Amino acid sequence: MAIVAAADGSSLGNPGAMGWAWYVDDNTWQAGGAKRGTNNIGELTAVLELFKATKHRAEEPLQILCDSQYVINCVTKWMPGWKKRGWVKADKKPVLNVDLLKQIDAELVGRTYSFEWVRGHAGHPLNEAADERARAAATSYQNGSAPDEGPGFPGAGNSESSTTAQRGSSSAAHNESVAASQDSESDVPASASASAIEQSAEQDDQMDLLSLLSDDDPEETQASQAAESVVDAVWKLERELLNAYVEASTMDSEPDIVHLLDEMFTGVRADGVLVEDSSTPMTPVQNSSMERLDGVELLSNVVRLNYVLDARRDSGFGELVVGSTWLQRGKSWKLAFRQETGRN
Repeated sequence: MAIVAAADGSSLGNPGAMGWAWYVDDNTWQAGGAKRGTNNIGELTAVLELFKATKHRAEEPLQILCDSQYVINCVTKWMPGWKKRGWVKADKKPVLNVDLLKQIDAELVGRTYSFEWVRGHAGHPLNEAADERARAAATSYQNGSAPDEGPGFPGAGNSESSTTAQRGSSSAAHNESVAASQDSESDVPASASASAIEQSAEQDDQMDLLSLLSDDDPEETQASQAAESVVDAVWKLERELLNAYVEASTMDSEPDIVHLLDEMFTGVRADGVLVEDSSTPMTPVQNSSMERLDGVELLSNVVRLNYVLDARRDSGFGELVVGSTWLQRGKSWKLAFRQETGRN
């Protein structure tokens, strides 16, 4: 059975007093923080501590509910590339919060895990509970008091944890040193004054914010955004194709789709009939409403789409699972292959 937990971070001032928390239920949660840190540091720390707390149940899948796209992108998208480049980004700048990311990377070994993005402050009970505890921890550090650390995870033991005060003081020192050492715009010496460290932390947080907006790796993000825009454009063409099929089936006519088909187009209908031009109808469907499964740019000129349609009753199928492959021809995209699989 999977362990489902929310992880969240909070920073009062960003940077400022920082808190983190993970939450499973009222009897299974943990929180901590530091005197100073960014929101992203809190989010990453919550994920790291969750992996540590569940290490004794590593055979169980771990599902992490997270409202930070930054954290999800770091762990699921960008870390492999950063590791290959020696923990630097594609623009050769150092990866922010690298110490935390390296620790998370080590905790992933042998674990089955998944992330699910949830919208923050939208009423999700686990996310709200984690957010409440993270903010409470940050507030405690701001006020100079010890936060409620929580009961932890049953059976986890104490080998991986320390007291809140110990964790907080060490984390604060660590976060400030990371902020200073990773600031590519300035070189703050170890003996820097508190004001200099705070200024460096603020610069680091500005970089953290830019990282959040750009998935923390500008070159990879640009490529990803370009791929997404291409896939979105092809989805629109697929919708145009479906609308033409639906309209033609209601009028018992040939669909107006010649301009969408590649000269080498081939299709396989749900009943096994080979379709090589627009004159052979595809399986009739109720409407053009689709349930998207995925859309991927396989190569710079190849996009694959997978989705589900509601089949028309007289087709003999309840649903159609459709796969389409589109090729770029000059400035246009053309449908090269389409396969339907019927299911009831």
